[in-house]
Amino acid sequence: MDASNIARIQLIKSWIQACNQSHGGHCISTPETGARIVGPVWLIDVQARCLRRATPSDQYLSLSYVWGSPQDDAKIFQTTRQSITHFQQEGAFAEDDSGMPQTILDAIELTRHLDQHFLWVDRFCIVQDNKEEKAEQIRNMTQIYANAYLTIIAAGGDAKDRLSTDPRLNNNPQPQSQSHQALLDSANWNTRAWTLQEMQFSRRAVFFFEDALTWECHCDLWEEHRQSSSHTAINKLEQCLTQFSEFSSGDQRITWPDMEQYALLVARFSTRKVSKGTDTLPAFSGILTFLSGSFPGGFVYGLPAMFFDVALLWRPTKKLRRKSDHPSWSWLGWDFGDTEIDLTLWRAALDYVLESQRWRRGQYLPRFKSPYSTTVTPRLCWTLGDHITIENSGFRFRYFNQHFAPPCNAPTKLPPGWKLTQFAFQHESDARTYFTYPIPLQLENPAPSEINERYLECGRILSFKTTRAWFKIEFYCYKNPHYGFDRDIAIGNILAADGTWAGHFRSHDGNLGLSKYNFDGSEKLEFIFISEGKERDGSHLFDKSFFNKHVNRKGWLEFVNVLWIEWKGRVAERRGLGHIVKKAWEKQPKEIIPILLE
Repeated sequence: MDASNIARIQLIKSWIQACNQSHGGHCISTPETGARIVGPVWLIDVQARCLRRATPSDQYLSLSYVWGSPQDDAKIFQTTRQSITHFQQEGAFAEDDSGMPQTILDAIELTRHLDQHFLWVDRFCIVQDNKEEKAEQIRNMTQIYANAYLTIIAAGGDAKDRLSTDPRLNNNPQPQSQSHQALLDSANWNTRAWTLQEMQFSRRAVFFFEDALTWECHCDLWEEHRQSSSHTAINKLEQCLTQFSEFSSGDQRITWPDMEQYALLVARFSTRKVSKGTDTLPAFSGILTFLSGSFPGGFVYGLPAMFFDVALLWRPTKKLRRKSDHPSWSWLGWDFGDTEIDLTLWRAALDYVLESQRWRRGQYLPRFKSPYSTTVTPRLCWTLGDHITIENSGFRFRYFNQHFAPPCNAPTKLPPGWKLTQFAFQHESDARTYFTYPIPLQLENPAPSEINERYLECGRILSFKTTRAWFKIEFYCYKNPHYGFDRDIAIGNILAADGTWAGHFRSHDGNLGLSKYNFDGSEKLEFIFISEGKERDGSHLFDKSFFNKHVNRKGWLEFVNVLWIEWKGRVAERRGLGHIVKKAWEKQPKEIIPILLE
């Protein structure tokens, strides 16, 4: 074996050793007895080169890679009910097998050189035509990667390619001077939907780029071309403040629902690509399963049930393409291209966290601080299908903040575990976080099968009773006030019956429903009410001139949130999101109707 390749293996071993000695339980998975862990069913035994039934005590590496094009699926081996017997035979993963994906062969060899016994690879360690087992493993993919001893990330190609720094064959490596982040940003691997959770939830990973080798764990980042003999860390902090519960995971498991964290994950995922539209929800389901442990009520097609009314306020930043496999009211039902979804209203309206000290991967992550006061008030009852009510209970205790009026007969005693400090609320489960008001918590982890499946079983029709009104509209601009000039996104003015300005709405594409670009205000569109809100000190919704003209004496602009809908038979579809000054909405002729929204 070439000396340079031996040196690279030794480098990876030194990274593992340094991480083991310095980072403790932050980067090494040691599930506690009794913790609810859904682990691998099968593992590749790299010594015998075959599949073995996994046991809870097995220490294994995991592989993250790009499968390749859909056309490759029929050409590349995978485990099925028919082939599983073959893959359990010693030598089944032979080095000279021309049909075996090369990345996987290289990962097997690397695992062996790192003195490890088992490797988990989704293509072979999940029986692909066993629907029940496959669905369970996909839902709990985050746990599989989180509990791996190390994740091997093949960021330099797809399954048919060699690991670019294969220790057997790459005799003359030429490390590049690019940073880890620059390499990551340019990697095709980093554009795929499935790989987001694989990187996000791995406690530690070694990255194989085309001509570079890097390491990222929960607490440190090391880069081959910057590595000194002492393995000095980049971006290392003296203390990593990330907390873990007994539910072992590579990302921070906290006891309260963190919409800041979730918004970041959704934004990153929104630009990721899938080979098939039906893969969108499965590729995100591991993240949903993980976060459902701290979000009471789980998620309804990617929208948190407890904050459902606010979650409907997602906005596009570029022309969207409809995904017919998912509902139009969910962000999962649209293709956002290469521009991230706009979740400003999620982050501004869900301001229940005052301060939280959370450091991950050696970096402090500042929380979003809105320059304006933004409040959303739920008014509707939502039902999925015809019998499951969505429990939008996130604001149940908001009245404990003196800025909100309490409902009739509201309890005056704080919920269990909460206390009011001199300037904020705290819960006994997290001493590092301060809240502006108490929120419902889910302190016990439900079984994964009970979290989100109940919603999916009901179909994707959202039913509710609301008011609708028809408004004249006119074209306002293509310029998105927050994201610059983009002709793919059209913003329209909503006009009251007397022709005065009443609000804005944002289409999901460049079309405002105007016939032949008739921008003279003679067109009418149908809008339905979904929630109320108000803003002060400025606006995330309206241009400054409109905002200043409609604020009340206390400095607030009160508005209603509406959806622009179009009907397809008895079922409506979301076409855009709008905001109308409350007084203008109240004056407009309206009617109460039942809605079936798909």
